[in-house]
Amino acid sequence: MKRPQPYRLAFAPSKSLDAEVNAVLARQFQNADQMFEILFRDFGSGAATKAYVDAAIANRAFVFNYTYNDTPTEPPVGTQIRFDAAYPYTTVTKIWLRDVTIDGIDLRTVLLLAPSGSTLYIQLAADHARFARFLSTGVAVAKPGYVEIPVSWVADDGTALPEQPVHVIKV
Repeated sequence: MKRPQPYRLAFAPSKSLDAEVNAVLARQFQNADQMFEILFRDFGSGAATKAYVDAAIANRAFVFNYTYNDTPTEPPVGTQIRFDAAYPYTTVTKIWLRDVTIDGIDLRTVLLLAPSGSTLYIQLAADHARFARFLSTGVAVAKPGYVEIPVSWVADDGTALPEQPVHVIKV
């Protein structure tokens, strides 16, 4: 049996997918710079199941653009990401991310689908050497306008992040 080849997917609503799957995919493709590959398999009917799409989204690496704010309380506002503790980040146990990024992309579903054990790498947008890395330790929690992700500290560059734009990389 010949193995299906991955291909670049440009989103267009499909009549063979249910509305919920179309909605998840539409949110992923709002920004052309963040197009990604999804391998669709033959499911007999030719349609991918919702479970397959959920897994494909949850298990991909994504780069999100936020503004870091060092206020250690929820809720984040605007396009912020916040931690529940100030530097040193070794005591951080929660990360709060707004649903909408700097780029205007609503990532609530992607954030909620991130499995426990995912890496969250927060890098200063203007300097790749400035970072903090965390491991998610549980299921993300939906809150009004933002998502809370339980985490444990893994590493950082040895300095506090400034309140500036950051790339949040979910692996």
